[in-house]
Amino acid sequence: MSKIYILHENPQWIGPLRVALQSVAVPFEFWDVSAGCVDFGATPPRGVFYSRMSASAHNRGHDDAASYAAALLAWLESHNRRVINGLRGLDLELSKARQYGALMAAGVRVPLTRVAVGREAVAAAADDMTFPVVLKPNRGGKGLGVQKIDSARALQHISKSGDYDAGPDGAVLIQQYIESADGYIVRNEYIGGKLLYSVRVDTSTGFELCPADACAIDEAGRLVRPAVREQFEILTDFRPPDDDAYLQVLAKYNIDIAGIELILDRDGTTYTYDINVNTNFNSDAESRAGLDKSHGGGMLAIAQYLRHELQHLTD
Repeated sequence: MSKIYILHENPQWIGPLRVALQSVAVPFEFWDVSAGCVDFGATPPRGVFYSRMSASAHNRGHDDAASYAAALLAWLESHNRRVINGLRGLDLELSKARQYGALMAAGVRVPLTRVAVGREAVAAAADDMTFPVVLKPNRGGKGLGVQKIDSARALQHISKSGDYDAGPDGAVLIQQYIESADGYIVRNEYIGGKLLYSVRVDTSTGFELCPADACAIDEAGRLVRPAVREQFEILTDFRPPDDDAYLQVLAKYNIDIAGIELILDRDGTTYTYDINVNTNFNSDAESRAGLDKSHGGGMLAIAQYLRHELQHLTD
């Protein structure tokens, strides 16, 4: 029997999707891709395969998950299985540099960015840039390892001491700092070639902007929420200025489900700076916007899309 297979490496993120899949009454199975063996002499089962492989896996001790997931996706695609967010999507998920190349090729404005490998290159990369700048790993995830650097002297100190996160591939981005007009960024959620909704995200507490409910749990297991203003708020009347170009990029790289993040500066200029091929949703924001389970929150929309793809496969 054909079913939906969810490829993942973080069990904390799969609970809401499990509930949504159960609600639409489709057969499904979760595959842990944190480690394993791929037998290229075997034939994969029939079904729809949805990759939720995340760039941040190494931050959870799953250093080899990306390599295993890539081999698994190559095996599935070699057998012409229906893969959602396949190899080309994983390639973008694992490299912000390649994301910027894809966005720029589609005519999308990105912040001025330089990619450096090695301490000397990091120190020299911002020689003629205006400070502050942002230092971030090429492969990070959840905003981890992102630093705002206010001066050339501070960058020199950080580069010489090695006090920065180079990520698993050793590449670091030195990037123009874009100051938001209102302290927010906008994350645009896409499913099946359509904009589901946009969500405004408060950046006043830092760069770690993971929307998943699991990301709001502290080490003691308590739910942590912003004290001043809601961190996530769904926008009901917003269409990204580069919406058509975003869809072009997603189609080119065979990405069915993604979140794309942008920022508007004080002059109203839009900069796009991240493509999240593995996307999560914030249940509080959806509830406040009336997008509960009966009206179609993000995970339910994904489950419905997966059901449609499975039905199409078996027709």
